[in-house]
Amino acid sequence: MKIKERISSETGLTCSVGIAPLKFLAKIASDMNKPDGLTCIAPVDVDAFIRTLAVRKISGVGPHTAAVLEKMGILTLGDVRAVSREILVNRLGKYGHRLFDLSRGIDRSSVVVARPVKSISAEETLAVDITDRESLKKILLRQSEDVGRQLRQNGCKARTVVLKVKYYDFQQQTRQKKLSDPTFASEKLFEAAATLLDDFPLKKPVRLIGVGVTDLASPGHARQMDLFAVDDRKRTEKWEKVDTTVDAITDKFGNNAIKKAGITSDFSRQS
Repeated sequence: MKIKERISSETGLTCSVGIAPLKFLAKIASDMNKPDGLTCIAPVDVDAFIRTLAVRKISGVGPHTAAVLEKMGILTLGDVRAVSREILVNRLGKYGHRLFDLSRGIDRSSVVVARPVKSISAEETLAVDITDRESLKKILLRQSEDVGRQLRQNGCKARTVVLKVKYYDFQQQTRQKKLSDPTFASEKLFEAAATLLDDFPLKKPVRLIGVGVTDLASPGHARQMDLFAVDDRKRTEKWEKVDTTVDAITDKFGNNAIKKAGITSDFSRQS
């Protein structure tokens, strides 16, 4: 309850919580009473809950697997108990082992509280549809600042910048650009995103725009040096030093203490 109350007070959002002795049951319980549920499956109730649990609700059981199980007369985890491990593996492959274990209350998957960051992004739905490139670039500048700061907070540098554009008719397109050197410099991310935007035809008004980065590496990760890109690398390193200094200022005095002159915030519906 304290977790739910904290999320509500800090974000204004509701959340659903599931509690159970097994990870897969906790996940299922969290989906049971959305959008503001709190469901607890006590250890004493696990066996009865598993017996009546529909296999379609289990992660990993998609439409194809569900159809195979239904042909076998299996609709619930209770039904799985009547089938041998060998038959399940023969019909479902390796997943047969997991389904056999789950039906008996065995879940060996661990709870991972921290996963490596694989991508970072920022996107906004615009308050008005926009076709003007300069207005869109102001938004990209702000988003690039956000993404760069997240990279620095996670101790990462990005090798690839991704631009996402969704038009007023909800048609969506993405473009990406490989950087010559991995970086967490917001200015370099913005330059790449702006270049990608210049290549978009923009024949229709834009409803949503976003910047993302992928192909992340730690700052000390070895990289292939380009003999003819020394000046650009030095410029990137200067921007990285600037951003690191700006981070220190905002950490001490708040997010509004220092900003780029080109950043405005009057186009977004949500961020």
